[in-house]
Amino acid sequence: MTLSDLAALGSFVSGVAILVSLVFLYFQLRQVYAQIRLAERNQQATIQQDRYGRVFEVNLAMTEPTLADAVAKGTVGARDLSPTQFTQFRAYCSARFQISENTFLQHKAGLLNDEAFAAFLNGFVAAFHAPSIRVMWKWQRPFHAAKFAAFVDALVEKTPLVKPVDLAAQWDADLVAEEARVTR
Repeated sequence: MTLSDLAALGSFVSGVAILVSLVFLYFQLRQVYAQIRLAERNQQATIQQDRYGRVFEVNLAMTEPTLADAVAKGTVGARDLSPTQFTQFRAYCSARFQISENTFLQHKAGLLNDEAFAAFLNGFVAAFHAPSIRVMWKWQRPFHAAKFAAFVDALVEKTPLVKPVDLAAQWDADLVAEEARVTR
């Protein structure tokens, strides 16, 4: 074998080696991308779980009788709130607005999908049917980011005011309707 034959064989072997290393690199990159996608999904799940945890904590706090009374009275716009009830209602609204702002920011950052954000909006918008929630928003608006405040202002603008519903009476009516469907 001549020197030029050895050089040609060396070039061929190095070409094959480069090709093999590119194939290995391709598979490694696929694996890295899969790991990145999995990490992103885990991060989104953690963020969503944390958001639901905060909502759960607010809802669980509502089982405390004095807070439940304060929020019930505040939501319907009762004029006989005690100073303590007023403070409780204001703190409840503040917590809801802060959680809502965080949800809004997560969605804007791409950390919360459109479906979860739409589900959040259903309840958030419904709150603004009540005049008392609108008043609380006016008072607390300055403490929120400008983009969130503008977003909420637009929601409030297009959400009609609705007379507060007596939930206990609605509960009774719905139970009667369901019980009427029971076959004996």
